[in-house]
Amino acid sequence: MGTVIMSAKECSDNVKETARSKCNYIKHAYGITPTLAVVLVGDDSASQVYVRNKSKACDFIGAHFFEKILPADSSLDLILNTIYELNNNPDIHGILVQSPVGNLDYFQTLKVFDSIDPRKDVDGFNSLNRARLLTNSNEWYPKPCTPLGIYLLLDYYGIDIQGKNVTIIGRSNIVGKPLACLLENLNATVTLCHSKTDIQDLKEYCQNSDIIISAVGKAGFVDYSFIGDRTRAIVDVGMNRVDGKLCGDVDFDSVNDLFQDRYNDNWITPVPGGVGLMTVSCLCWNLVKCCERLCECES
Repeated sequence: MGTVIMSAKECSDNVKETARSKCNYIKHAYGITPTLAVVLVGDDSASQVYVRNKSKACDFIGAHFFEKILPADSSLDLILNTIYELNNNPDIHGILVQSPVGNLDYFQTLKVFDSIDPRKDVDGFNSLNRARLLTNSNEWYPKPCTPLGIYLLLDYYGIDIQGKNVTIIGRSNIVGKPLACLLENLNATVTLCHSKTDIQDLKEYCQNSDIIISAVGKAGFVDYSFIGDRTRAIVDVGMNRVDGKLCGDVDFDSVNDLFQDRYNDNWITPVPGGVGLMTVSCLCWNLVKCCERLCECES
């Protein structure tokens, strides 16, 4: 009883092993090695860490990794031309543009994501793939990695989302919005909150939720006062640096103390060791699936 820590290591490893098996199948069936191209604009240190993690994951599943580094002050045209070349390169099967994208503004960044061939869009950010998610398409398409990873982690721990109340804090195009669509497609009842949501209303929404998912980017933002009697699971997507240490959006000790007093099990993800691991694993899965579909179209 009390708190169950939803460590993602085993679940993440399972996804990567599945991706590795698919990668080996593609090599033998088509004589092709799935290859991921990552475009990095600038020298943001956090982005460099994320890119290294993706490179290591590709090595693990047996895929190739190609990195294209552009100056931080690269123009939109230069970035779009780079993506055009990758789109038309038959040896590239997945394309990812690491955020933030240099000095581009919000709308320019959307143009960059939309320029990626939807068939190679391993992040699931192209408008066509977003539309497929919004309309709950029954064909396979790359789903955004973090939302997909969150669902797989909840499922791994046996947390049913059908018919459950879920509050998501944060409405970004990368996590909050696509996650809301994904969970609604799976028959959850979703409340999507954001920076303009009144704090008291936000706490009330959370207190009436079975599952709380925080992707707000504020260290320790979610404490025990957000937790209601029906709250059973908390997913922490936050990746914040405080005094040189990585921490999440959830005040873990505050929430854990409350959960420990309960008669039933409650679940919470750690930071690090939680959602971040799932994001990279789901990227590997999207890569091999994109490659397989490209091979099927050409055969």
